[in-house]
Amino acid sequence: MLYFRRVWRVAGTYFESCNCDAICPCRRTGGAEGGKSTHGVCDFALSWWIQQGHHGDEKLDGMAVVMAGSYQDRVRWTPWEVALLVDERASMRAQSALTEIFAGEAAAPDGAVSCGIPGHDHPGTEVHARLLSVDESGLRFRYSGVCGFTTSFDYSSDS
Repeated sequence: MLYFRRVWRVAGTYFESCNCDAICPCRRTGGAEGGKSTHGVCDFALSWWIQQGHHGDEKLDGMAVVMAGSYQDRVRWTPWEVALLVDERASMRAQSALTEIFAGEAAAPDGAVSCGIPGHDHPGTEVHARLLSVDESGLRFRYSGVCGFTTSFDYSSDS
């Protein structure tokens, strides 16, 4: 059986925010592993604005993706509640491609698995988020003045 893997690449600007006090304690700093969240519950939103991208011949330039979620520190192996939101301006093919990429379904079946969130592989800038608000797919939270982080990203099926 032949296995065909579609070639893809997305690159652009990444921003995340959570309800923790800055600097987010789960961030790796100076090679040291991160710790538990500031308040025992982590409510978060991770976002990617794709400046250049494609999945096969489907263009993804200018599209956005947000992963919102929540988990509790106190319960070991607690399930995360997560919602993946893809740009409503995207065609159905582009929405499917974005979901495959950001849900990890477009990765090759072999090779090492590592954290795909920027900041673990290269530096960025810690910021304060003026507002973090999510009301989607059963997730509901609102915070102001919480920590944030921004950097660039460049993911591809070849990395």
